[in-house]
Amino acid sequence: MSLREEILKEGKQEGRLLQNQEDIHYFLEENIREEAEDLYKKVTSIQDTERLGQLKRKLYRTSSKAEIRKMVIEGSQ
Repeated sequence: MSLREEILKEGKQEGRLLQNQEDIHYFLEENIREEAEDLYKKVTSIQDTERLGQLKRKLYRTSSKAEIRKMVIEGSQ
């Protein structure tokens, strides 16, 4: 793989990471407003795109504030 291809691949991964973080931030703001910023700080500590995508998919399947908190905290460890 050429250097240019590696840079493009890395850029796409970074973009997916940031998009997933933004999606989760929006979800937290809509569903658990009072704790959104504290939980979002934990989300931004996740630097694995796949793990972050899994967390996002799980969050979208729940509406329980306690479950949302638990998932974010466990996902960031």
